[in-house]
Amino acid sequence: MQKITNYEVSRLKELSRSNFAEGGFNSVTYKKLLERRKGGEPLQYIEEEVIFFNIRIEINPNVLIPRPETEFLVEEIINKNIRLKKIIDIGTGSGCIGLALGKYYNDAELHLTDISKLALVTAKRNSKNNNIKSKIYESDLLYGVQDANFDLVVANLPYIPSEEIKDLPNEILNYEPLLALDGGKEGLDYIIQLIETARSKLLAGGLLALEIDSRFGKKAKELAKGYTDIEIIKDLTGRDRYLFARR
Repeated sequence: MQKITNYEVSRLKELSRSNFAEGGFNSVTYKKLLERRKGGEPLQYIEEEVIFFNIRIEINPNVLIPRPETEFLVEEIINKNIRLKKIIDIGTGSGCIGLALGKYYNDAELHLTDISKLALVTAKRNSKNNNIKSKIYESDLLYGVQDANFDLVVANLPYIPSEEIKDLPNEILNYEPLLALDGGKEGLDYIIQLIETARSKLLAGGLLALEIDSRFGKKAKELAKGYTDIEIIKDLTGRDRYLFARR
């Protein structure tokens, strides 16, 4: 049974109040929510939303729960101090990366794509709820994208090796979408494809920014050898986590 922290207990009690018409504490609702959490369901799915880079993002089991390291990816892009007029977020899921960038670069043309129709439904709601304009459509990586001349191609693609999926914590394995986790035999299947295809969609000097498995920083840098200004940037824990490269 999942261990419950004091913070989580407090949040579940708050949810029990907010879902009660009179605004008081609903013990029946609380017990149901507590059982869901004890069963391993992530608190974020129970709350049905997270705050990501100062925007409210709806989430559900059709999309990954946004992580702090992904939020840091957005920060690193912004810290580049580059002008972005056309952005595409590949495998957007909830839309968190693209929408966070779309809010910051509010005059940029924003594209959000995913292979999952269900994920795109969530991304569309998040785009509307945050009043951030975006073009949202289905695509397998870049293969269904007709547009080009992007200043930024950004993605947090599946990067867990297939054989390691079974060893994930039950909280992830039983609730988060495996489609968004399984990166193939070495965890690099989709990253390799995107690195190879992104050049044709980027403007000259355009930026490719990817979140990667911390074990594959050197390999990812080698894969991007056709680009310039190739960087592997570390996350807040000091692990290789992001590949940045320019066309």
